[in-house]
Amino acid sequence: MIILSGISFLVFTFFFSFFSLFINHQHYLFVIISIELMLLTVCTSFICVSFFKNDLYGQLFSFFILAIGASEVAIGLAALILYYRLVLNINILNKEYLRY
Repeated sequence: MIILSGISFLVFTFFFSFFSLFINHQHYLFVIISIELMLLTVCTSFICVSFFKNDLYGQLFSFFILAIGASEVAIGLAALILYYRLVLNINILNKEYLRY
């Protein structure tokens, strides 16, 4: 019963971040946060399943996913800082500056 409530919470969190990705698609920072929340939800589900199956492969795989997610956020925030220095605005809808 505990695993079912945990998995249902993870499914709710994943779909919440998925829909917030489409609702807040104008702001670059919200897009990065939504993608990172989806990665964390998947990692947590891997950890939960590997814990109940007494298997370390899920925990090891989630560690690598977290490392890739951290590098993705670092690159995304660097791009956000460069974009803000160029335009002085974080709004993504102004597409004429995105090609530079």
